[in-house]
Amino acid sequence: MGRKIPLPLIVPLGIILVGAGWYFWHAPKKQSSPPVRVGFVQPYSSMKWDQAETNRNLQNLWEETRSLKASEPAIILWPESSTPIPVIGEFSIRQAIEALSQEMGADLLMGNMAYYPDEGIYDNGIFFVDSESGLSSEYYIKRELVPFGEFIPFREQLPFLEKFVPIGLDCRRGTEAILLPFPSADSTAGGEWVGPLVCYEDVFPDLARSSVQAGADWLFVATNNVWYGEEAGAYQHAAHAVLRAVETRRPVLRSGNAGWSGWIDEWGNIRQEIIDNGGSIYFKGAKTLDVSRDLRFDGVETPFVRLGDWFVGFCTIILVFGGMTMIRRGRTL
Repeated sequence: MGRKIPLPLIVPLGIILVGAGWYFWHAPKKQSSPPVRVGFVQPYSSMKWDQAETNRNLQNLWEETRSLKASEPAIILWPESSTPIPVIGEFSIRQAIEALSQEMGADLLMGNMAYYPDEGIYDNGIFFVDSESGLSSEYYIKRELVPFGEFIPFREQLPFLEKFVPIGLDCRRGTEAILLPFPSADSTAGGEWVGPLVCYEDVFPDLARSSVQAGADWLFVATNNVWYGEEAGAYQHAAHAVLRAVETRRPVLRSGNAGWSGWIDEWGNIRQEIIDNGGSIYFKGAKTLDVSRDLRFDGVETPFVRLGDWFVGFCTIILVFGGMTMIRRGRTL
């Protein structure tokens, strides 16, 4: 008599086969949205904050952005902490950024900082600049801060830690998914919305999930991987964005200070990445790409977006139950 197939194997395979069959039976034909011209900028800014480096970083950012003028992007993406001076604060360069956006005739979506000196608060976030009306008052604040990079845990209880970690002020933690405007190539459809994420926030599935629940049509990750050098770090980080695209069925746009920059479609396919003439993602430059959405997922929430990690929990229960059953059977043989 042949051996029976274990229950922990039957149930997951059955769910996968039934789900795949249902999808391919009901799936409509793919329909892509009209392309949107998006400019990606990699200024390759250093992390030195002396005056000479500040001027050089700003000059690189402005030069690479202006190099996109002929390609006529509808919106331009800047990476995390794109300017060494906060866009909101005591030393704001808001007017210069607004003038550049107006000069380019393109909206701007950028990673940057806000500083409120009276309150002693920093925000690491993503900001939107309309080419006509200027900087939007609403912006996204990073929700998952880096310990000892953006804040010192237990600062008040363990004040001696400040001697080892040179952070003057902690960043404020964001509490909600904020959507920012994104242009639509279809003038009759009105605007669309992008769910921003800062740096390693694309590692956390629930953050992307909450952005899509709020109504995001796109996901945008502004990051700075220059700390990792030019090895595997940026590639490994970008791989997480593939998972977020598949989980939410939303295309992901990424702008990195030195790379990885590009876009990923709803199926997790890396459609285009920004590379230099030698094929490297690590370089100073800029490029405009045509990006589009799969309209089959327009306004659609995936099971993960609706229900979260219930499937993982369900599989865990089945695995434990099946394992215990097999152990009991083994003891009776």
